[in-house]
Amino acid sequence: MSKDILVSIVVPTYNRTNFLEEAIISVMNQTYKDIEVIIVDDNANKPDVREYVKATVSNYPACRLVQNQMNLGGALTRNEGIKQSKGELISFLDDDDTYEPTRIEKVVEEYKRHKSNNIGVIYTYCYRCDEGMNKVGEYRRKPTSNPLFQHMCNCLCATSQWTIPKRVFEKVGMFEQSPSKQDSILLLKILGNGYKVLCVEEPLSNFRSYDGERISRNYLNHIKGEQNLLEWQRKYYKALSLEEQDVAESCTLRRLMYNQASMRCIGESFKLLWAIFKKEKKIYRMAIDIFIILLSPQLSKKLYSYAKFGHTKKYTIVS
Repeated sequence: MSKDILVSIVVPTYNRTNFLEEAIISVMNQTYKDIEVIIVDDNANKPDVREYVKATVSNYPACRLVQNQMNLGGALTRNEGIKQSKGELISFLDDDDTYEPTRIEKVVEEYKRHKSNNIGVIYTYCYRCDEGMNKVGEYRRKPTSNPLFQHMCNCLCATSQWTIPKRVFEKVGMFEQSPSKQDSILLLKILGNGYKVLCVEEPLSNFRSYDGERISRNYLNHIKGEQNLLEWQRKYYKALSLEEQDVAESCTLRRLMYNQASMRCIGESFKLLWAIFKKEKKIYRMAIDIFIILLSPQLSKKLYSYAKFGHTKKYTIVS
């Protein structure tokens, strides 16, 4: 097993006293030991939670605690971890998710095999888990020959699946401030700058899906995040064919439309629907979308969830 590459694992945390220690334990149990663990505490506005985080991290001397002086949000909190990191590779773990024990080991092995190939991100598949971390499904998405286009159509992978060489941040910058879609925007910048993607085709992260405090529950945040993502992806359309540009644009507009429909913003939903129709020219798809907008806001929410993880509890997505 390779042990000559230092991997920095950045764990941003905000108001997650019930899950944080489980995340830390999963990092400490990695079979690959050349790691540094950076816990970035964003609880400047929650003194009780900050005390909990400090006490919890003190139980793990190998972890380094960074405390934000003010509440920065997820994107800038991850950036603080990147600034503090010393590793050649940087992994991220949300404070309510966990790693499988061999995650870092297998990512490093894959990276070393392809190190000279302009690698921008290595990701793994992940398990979907319920609130008690019982595995209820898997998220498997293989990269295609055009991962930039693939990612524009539907996010290729999320932060707890990633490992990124630190030098990449020096080229493309770090996370952009956005109420959501920060991970999608960063991955877009990496792929849009010509970096290659590697995939370890095994679920090695555990995504906790539940009704707690997740940014993905706030549709207003998602609308703004999708709008920001659309602005960024248009910067890289020159790398796509005209047909691919239309498909990528329609995919993002449809996600925006589902969010607007969920909030019962009917007028805005129909404006987006018309923009989509002008690109797709599909009457049957337009009819389905009209039904969603007018009659079934709950269906639009389910479709939005399906675009991320699948609408059934037991599922596997392979693409």
